[in-house]
Amino acid sequence: MIATTSAKRQAEIVVFSVLKPSVCSSCGAEIGKGALLRMEKQRPLCLACADLDHLAYLPAGDAALSRRSRKHSTLSAVVVRSAARASGTDVTVQAVLEQWTSEADDFTADRGDR
Repeated sequence: MIATTSAKRQAEIVVFSVLKPSVCSSCGAEIGKGALLRMEKQRPLCLACADLDHLAYLPAGDAALSRRSRKHSTLSAVVVRSAARASGTDVTVQAVLEQWTSEADDFTADRGDR
């Protein structure tokens, strides 16, 4: 069970919330503060170049919605933001990006439109 969990975590796509402006290494687009980027081979990529721009952003705070969307999704990514501490290694999970499926309306109905 532990090995399976570790393998799943290693396979997760990680997207970073930018603290400082950056530039996409593929297309040259500016990635502003607060925007999302994907690091591949030590190079920043905008979500369009990383082929993740079709994902919907789910803000943190609704665990049930995140679980249901992951269950019905073929692709998801975890959004992280580096903490502004001296070590720079602390990471805070902010939200999850999920690919919405045709069941998206069912997710909203299950939530009861809070």
